[in-house]
Amino acid sequence: MNLNKIFLKYLQEHDYEFKETSFGIEFSYQNLSFQYFSDDNDDQFFQLVLPSIYDVDENNYSLVTEATDKTNAEIKVIKTYVYEGKWVNVAFEILTDYTPDLADFLPRAISLLLQARLTFYKSLENLK
Repeated sequence: MNLNKIFLKYLQEHDYEFKETSFGIEFSYQNLSFQYFSDDNDDQFFQLVLPSIYDVDENNYSLVTEATDKTNAEIKVIKTYVYEGKWVNVAFEILTDYTPDLADFLPRAISLLLQARLTFYKSLENLK
């Protein structure tokens, strides 16, 4: 089964409000927007992103990248990065089998994204 369809079914079964987008699926949780990126060429790659958690400019770029490095070193399976030089995203990325049970990892994925967001903010504050 297609990973995108599995994800849609999970969201429907768990009463998440979502919308399909050109890149995949967007849904809200705890007043934050999460984005699932569909990859038609890789039905085993699962990527969930908490986008735009912090604005980046030339004045804070080096501080922000240091905070992303510290966050990445502290939190497992999370990738915190500067996207397009404009803002910080947090991604959860794993490889799945062809019929994953999202209940096995999605709640923890969301929790890790939220934890990484807070860890990034704390790292940034400690670096100032």
